Amino acid sequence: MPPALVKVNGEWCNASQYVNPPLEMPKVGQRVNLQVERTERGIWIQSIEVLDDGQIHQLPQQQRRGAGGGGRSPAELRDIRRLSVLKVAAVSPRHDPI
Repeated sequence: MPPALVKVNGEWCNASQYVNPPLEMPKVGQRVNLQVERTERGIWIQSIEVLDDGQIHQLPQQQRRGAGGGGRSPAELRDIRRLSVLKVAAVSPRHDPI
């Protein structure tokens, strides 16, 4: 069985395969207390304690890049396109007609 990965405060942690009994991974949104071991190969979870009686908390939604223009208005997106075309035209080599 491949190791389970958990992202905690922006860092990926692996469930140690050497812990006996095997770790039961928490559900998304549960608050936990982790005991970890840091090595040059990664961060390894040694124990997991689920807090708040297993209550699932609402997670903040992260806005994805590139989806819907990043919250920009259509006019802003149009201006960005115009400026990028202008920039390309300004730095492109000029070819004079013969």
